[in-house]
Amino acid sequence: MLAEAPGSVRLRQLVPPALVLTVASAAVPGPLARPARAGVALYAASLAVESLRTRGGWRLPVVLATMHLSWGAGLLGGLARPPLGRGGDEPPAARTAPQGPASP
Repeated sequence: MLAEAPGSVRLRQLVPPALVLTVASAAVPGPLARPARAGVALYAASLAVESLRTRGGWRLPVVLATMHLSWGAGLLGGLARPPLGRGGDEPPAARTAPQGPASP
């Protein structure tokens, strides 16, 4: 959908991929590591505050972090793959199937 209608993306939909990139930057030594770690700490603190504010308890930060990181990784992974075409294109599994002689 993003490839077909890039104008439909809202800022809130870009936050999870930014979180994934921030976590990755925090894990890799370099000039972005320190600010990225601060961003991850801010995210963790906001999850902790929200879990105290609501009745979610300790489960809420785990669920929200899993949801945000999964969404972000999925969006970034989807952007890395070429989009499926319309009509006669085969799904990715069929394109990667080994080509061999037809069996009788």
